[in-house]
Order: sequence, then structure tokens, then C-alpha cells
Amino acid sequence: MALTRKRLGSKDSPIKFSTKLARVEKTPVSLSPKSPFHHHEDYVQILVVGHQQCGKSCLVLAFQNEVFPPVTHFLSKQYLADIELNGKTKKSMIWDLDASPQYLDARKEAYEEADVILLCFSIDGNVSLTQKTEVWIQEIRNYCPQTPVILVGLKNELRHRREQSGLITKEEANRLRETQSFVNYMEASAVIKDGVNEIFTAAVRVAIQNGLRSKVMWANRGFKIDFYA
Repeated sequence: MALTRKRLGSKDSPIKFSTKLARVEKTPVSLSPKSPFHHHEDYVQILVVGHQQCGKSCLVLAFQNEVFPPVTHFLSKQYLADIELNGKTKKSMIWDLDASPQYLDARKEAYEEADVILLCFSIDGNVSLTQKTEVWIQEIRNYCPQTPVILVGLKNELRHRREQSGLITKEEANRLRETQSFVNYMEASAVIKDGVNEIFTAAVRVAIQNGLRSKVMWANRGFKIDFYA
């Protein structure tokens, strides 16, 4: 099903808010401007960050069973989802954050209420793992140092190509995870949908274990989040 996502912004906020979002089951939900806010402080806010062209937007689209558009360079986009954990569903908001330096202010606002962060990188070895992640690690440490982080290696279908060489190894990624005290390292392929659901399930589990933050940002902007059953 094609999704219609309109944007609503203001001069006071760098974030371009989506006024129409989609759940995994494709049941429509919405952010209604200028309405009383429904306090869903127990929903999980998942931030997805990483360098440009790492595949993070495709990861989110694959999780939603959406067809990849020809161009997947987005500004900040938000999606609502019911994510299953231990036989129950947990209401979650997934933020695919724009990686461009000029959108740092937008990311700062999103970091404030993040329950868990997926720090993504592509496993192709054209640039070192340090170069791909150092900016994001610094940003996370500056703006939400207590938020749990899952390190996510993307495009892992490359590991199955015999002619492929120079990939970032799992050992390298796990060393970074240990050095930075990230909670886990996981890999996925949006192309073949390998490991995609597991990453978001793990994100919800980690967030709940760490304790969820109160959510006031949307209310302060006069938005109501409608989670339809």
C-alpha cells in the first residue's frame, strides 16, 4: 500500500513532523495538530542513526514491508509500529533521522526522549568502521549518554558474495561494541530481509529493561498521537 506522508513544520522547530504515519500492520495512525495530547508515555521511542547511504532508511522500510523508493534520502521521518515482544505487542515510534550535518538541531530534539538508539553502519569496507561511527558516537555521548545503544551492521548480504572482500568484520564491530559499552551488535540485510525484525524486537526489549522516558515533546507542540487498536 502506498503511504501518504505530509509534513508540518514551523519556524521554531527544525524537525519536519509527519502528520500521517503507518503501523506495521498498515492500520493508519496520525498526529493530529492542535488537539489534546494522549499520554502514551509507555511507548518506546527508537532512534535510527548512521552515516549517509548506510542503509538505515531501507532497514526501516523493510521492517514495514514497504517497497524501497528509487531515492531513500529522507529528512527526519517518524513511523508508529506495534512490535511484538514475548507474545505481546508494544507501541513504538521509530525515528529515521536525517544524517546531514545541517539537521543536528533536529536530532538534538529527538535525542531528548530516546529510549534506545540503533547506530547503523554499512559493512562494506570502503571506509573504516571508526570513520563511519565516530561522529555518531560523539553525538550520542553529548546528547543522550545514558540511552542504550545497539550497534547495527547493514548490507550483510555482502558477506554471501564470494567476490566481495574488504568487509568490516564481526570481530571489529564487537570490539567497538565492547569499547563503547554498547548493549549489543547485530547485523541485517534490508535487501533479503535477514535479521530485520530481530533488531527492532531487541530494541524494544533493551528499552523496556532500561526504563522508558517520559514523552512531552509532541504535547508541547500541540500534537495528539492516536494509536489505533
